Amino acid sequence: MPLHRAVVNGVLYEVEDGERAKPRGSDPLELAKCGCYGNGCENIAIEYPGTGFVIRNIGQQRVRVGIQMLSGWDCGGWSHFKLYHGESRTYPNGGHCCPYEVTQF
Repeated sequence: MPLHRAVVNGVLYEVEDGERAKPRGSDPLELAKCGCYGNGCENIAIEYPGTGFVIRNIGQQRVRVGIQMLSGWDCGGWSHFKLYHGESRTYPNGGHCCPYEVTQF
């Protein structure tokens, strides 16, 4: 698998051929490099409470989120779900690949 970025427990990593190439950091600027595509990105906050992550709709619009879950260090299948204002989805462990997508509707 080619070089890609993944976030695990709030740390952004570069991954190549199924192995971590190097950690990129956990500061907000590095995590922002993960990238989001779509017209609803400003409605979503991803929080890293230690292990796993929480995707929270902080906007006023209903959104559809698409995110690739990590399988080992490789990107697995896409998970798509909808969140209303104030709703969240918790993933108690694991990480996700970058970028993710968010669409308003």
